Amino acid sequence: MLDSLKLRFDPVEDRLVLTVTGKQDATAPPTTLHLTRRLCAAWQGDLAEVLRLSAQPPARLEPKVQTLMAAANHQALAAQAVRRSEPVSTDEAARPAQLVTRVTTARERTTGRWVLRFELRNAPPLTLTLSDQTMHALIDAFGERVTGAHWQLPPLATKIPDDPPAATDHAKQLH
Repeated sequence: MLDSLKLRFDPVEDRLVLTVTGKQDATAPPTTLHLTRRLCAAWQGDLAEVLRLSAQPPARLEPKVQTLMAAANHQALAAQAVRRSEPVSTDEAARPAQLVTRVTTARERTTGRWVLRFELRNAPPLTLTLSDQTMHALIDAFGERVTGAHWQLPPLATKIPDDPPAATDHAKQLH
């Protein structure tokens, strides 16, 4: 069972750090995950869809009205979760972290709870099941951290150019 989620930006690693603590085994160390800038950009689109699906606005409404309904629903649910800000401890900052390569967000059909599956490099995936309130609080915190992050690396191109750069005469002579 989940005890807490902590989300912060690590300027040294230039990544968001998500720390997951469970209630079942108090002696087990928390799981620490690194989220890269590219992964955060991709996940933001999925989380926007979560907000829309969670609100369940009628399809006949105008898109602007659907967006307003989703925002109001999100604010109401996120406010119900317990949130607090804590300083980062030195042992938490030094804890080894797993690099997340992909995040999948889905909803369980039977319970309606949200399922996050974190694909990790060189480790088995981590799956979290969250209530609506916890999911919306995570989305809220994620948006705040991404907006406030001082990314050091420049963003990568999201589109590959259609035309490769022209080869120079020197390069043509080599082949």
